[in-house]
Amino acid sequence: MLLAEALHQLQIEAFAETTNFRNRHLFEAALSNFKEIVACRDEHKDWSFFQEQFNEFLENFDSFVKEGCSKNDQFKFWNVFLEDVVSASINLNRSHREGNWYLHIAAVRKAIPLFFFLH
Repeated sequence: MLLAEALHQLQIEAFAETTNFRNRHLFEAALSNFKEIVACRDEHKDWSFFQEQFNEFLENFDSFVKEGCSKNDQFKFWNVFLEDVVSASINLNRSHREGNWYLHIAAVRKAIPLFFFLH
């Protein structure tokens, strides 16, 4: 899943390069707050102030991804890879480790259309 992480990072970097000043400020603030949350790991601290900021960042990022998919077929291909192939693979591996038959069936059902789409 190292490839997926690298592709996500490239996608976020491309998003950061294309944002205007206001969105870039939100992006940098959200990234800074997220790093603080990960470093702190305080379960009792209230992080609700971050929720609104992060939701706005996600909305902007989602619109960037939709726009990229509509303009560029290669962008769309790698986005499908990140969203569908990687999640199906993770769920399939998880189902084997946990012995969860229902998760295995769900992962296979999600993966079957991808064989035809990506062939």
